[in-house]
Amino acid sequence: MKRMFVAIKVQLDPPMTQFVDGLKKAFAAESVRWVDPDNFHVTLHFFGSIDETKEFALNRIFEDFAAEERTFEFGLNGVHFFGKGQKPHVLFIDISNGGALADLAARMKAVLLNRGMIGEQEMAFRPHLTIARLKSLKDKIRFAELVESWRQNSPEQKIKAKEIVFYESQTRPGGPIYTPQAIYALQE
Repeated sequence: MKRMFVAIKVQLDPPMTQFVDGLKKAFAAESVRWVDPDNFHVTLHFFGSIDETKEFALNRIFEDFAAEERTFEFGLNGVHFFGKGQKPHVLFIDISNGGALADLAARMKAVLLNRGMIGEQEMAFRPHLTIARLKSLKDKIRFAELVESWRQNSPEQKIKAKEIVFYESQTRPGGPIYTPQAIYALQE
């Protein structure tokens, strides 16, 4: 069994890299595990643990799917966090101009539902680029204030999505390792 997901790989440009480096300095006193830049991606769908038979079937589905999909652009802008109440747990860069990305995810979900690869109860799609996981925070109010101030000064980066990637996710104490199992080119 492998833990698998499908995503768009993201590489930050220099201004966005400097922005993330600034966030690392701003939150240096907090218990934060930063995502390795080589692992940056926008998840389209997380499957969890699947067997070889399902992996093979998904591979065929993604080959056919990508052959019918066109390249598109979306943006990265702003910083936010996920977390209920007073317990933030994920720091992320938000997606701007994400209509084409959301449309792609919706078409993919429809195909996966139609082929019986996922159930109806799957979570709603909220595109984002995870940059850190928050273990614990010393001052949650100060954290929220810092995030807000950084959000207002975020650069914007355009991303051209040219391919989708089927990843294996291996959990490790130092952070996950994401290994591409297949890459599917989108059409120009």
